[in-house]
Amino acid sequence: MMLLLDSLITLLLLLLRLLVKTLLNLPMLLLEFLTPILIRRFVQRSRLELVATHMGYILRRLII
Repeated sequence: MMLLLDSLITLLLLLLRLLVKTLLNLPMLLLEFLTPILIRRFVQRSRLELVATHMGYILRRLII
């Protein structure tokens, strides 16, 4: 009976340790996956703004 109780306590401690390790690594994992996505969105938005500005400049020159 004591051996079973000892095994259960050990199992719970191991699971708790694994959970803590996972929770501590989660922000790094999110940062690792989100950074390329955010960079891609920023670059795409910058390109669209550049094209829109250039098209506005061309249209203004054609109207004048």
